[in-house]
Amino acid sequence: MTNVAQSSRARWTLAHTLDWHRREEKTLWWEYFRLSGLSSEDLFDERAALSGLTFAGKAGGSARSPVHRYRFRRKKRNFERGILASDRRREAGNR
Repeated sequence: MTNVAQSSRARWTLAHTLDWHRREEKTLWWEYFRLSGLSSEDLFDERAALSGLTFAGKAGGSARSPVHRYRFRRKKRNFERGILASDRRREAGNR
């Protein structure tokens, strides 16, 4: 293979790899918006959502950064360590 052919192939591979990552990232957003449109009752039945939380108390932290504990009923769920959870009601301004 010539240097030009290797360079073209490297560019092609890089472009398709970047495109794959962009498409893969979109599925996370699609799931986020799908879940944000569900009612509280539907969220409880959804494996990809954490719902039905009740405040259990303060667990430390500081005045500016409190740490709170919550309890929820056990259910089958699809969470992994390191995934950031969000509160759709808080994001919508319904505190």
